[in-house]
Amino acid sequence: MSNLPFRPILTDEETRDLETVEVYAADIEPKEAERVLKFIKKNLPSSFTSLNHVKRVRKIYNDEKEKGKGFTLTILFCLTTLISFVDLQILITSNGFDKIISRLRVEKVPKHAPITRAQFDAWKSLWPLNFHEHPNNARKFTVQDIDILASHMNRVIELAQLAKSKGENLDPFLFPLSYFWIDPVQIPIGCAIIDPCTNTILAESHDTRASTRHPLCHSVLNCINVVANLEISSRQFKNMSNEQMAADDISRPQKRKAKEIDDDEGNESNLHQPKKHTIIIDKEEKGEDEDDDETSSLESNIEIILTSPSFSSKTQNTTRQQSKDAYLCKNYDLFVTHEPCVMCSMALVHSRIGRVFYARATPNSGGLGSIYKIHAHSSLNHHFRVFIWDSISDDRIAYDRIESLDQVDT
Repeated sequence: MSNLPFRPILTDEETRDLETVEVYAADIEPKEAERVLKFIKKNLPSSFTSLNHVKRVRKIYNDEKEKGKGFTLTILFCLTTLISFVDLQILITSNGFDKIISRLRVEKVPKHAPITRAQFDAWKSLWPLNFHEHPNNARKFTVQDIDILASHMNRVIELAQLAKSKGENLDPFLFPLSYFWIDPVQIPIGCAIIDPCTNTILAESHDTRASTRHPLCHSVLNCINVVANLEISSRQFKNMSNEQMAADDISRPQKRKAKEIDDDEGNESNLHQPKKHTIIIDKEEKGEDEDDDETSSLESNIEIILTSPSFSSKTQNTTRQQSKDAYLCKNYDLFVTHEPCVMCSMALVHSRIGRVFYARATPNSGGLGSIYKIHAHSSLNHHFRVFIWDSISDDRIAYDRIESLDQVDT
């Protein structure tokens, strides 16, 4: 789908205009291309290290309408900063290429490699370029995808409305400063973390700084904290199930040698020994007075049913538990009504979020497009894609409700 109701927050590299550098170029016959390339490689070895995105040879047809009538090649030598025009002419003549190479001149080529498809389409007319689009940028959104994304965005808007109704838009830390012309009223923000593979809501929250009187209880941090607790619980549960499997292996009869079996058959006392069985206790069958130290710390976060027939299928179908690469919010989507602040943006980097969608920019504090572009900062070890839902004409999103969030009730 080409007309998306949201747009990506691009990096400075993805939005920069065309910049050019000057290089030496000349025309040659196609049959001489191999010889000339060997000559350049021998005499100008580092001539193109910074221009790997530029194709070395351009084909020019003698007749564009009838391309079967033959063509010539224009070949690039090096940047004009590496050697003077006169010295290059002397080098060509001294090696006997003056009759092969014609029309030595200066051409302009793109200085930077194109990152987006739009840059490639705009710059390739100057000179042929190599372009490999990033798989994430090449991914297309279908109508069904957009409907699902819109439903999640509407959900976080509802959470923000709930926060406003609870008075979470009033910052208790700023009330003492209200006499100094600092407005204690904050914008209520709703947030949710989604697993895009299953469209499952893993965590949702709104800003709770007012009710908790804690300055770090932003909606984004609240959701990340919930996902972290879920991961801790799942790891503890997995360790506990591994211990149960190990206990089963110990109690299971082991293979014995033929001699040991014969000895047992001759010993009647062994016939009267009771057989060992593994007893699995269902959590639901435990008495209320029984205390299980191993599971008591998990009961508040996750329901554990050891004898449930669906237990094994759930763990097998949950790729999150089976994957060794699973880490907090990796490959998850975050939806939030307003652009995260710088602190929350760095938390998203550390939690390895996959994508972020927000509906409103926060010009004074936003870390994903307004003040900084933390999601694409070159010095950070994790990058993710960010989108802003800015198509007001799109009827999938209740924009009137977002506008009401930004307004202060009097």
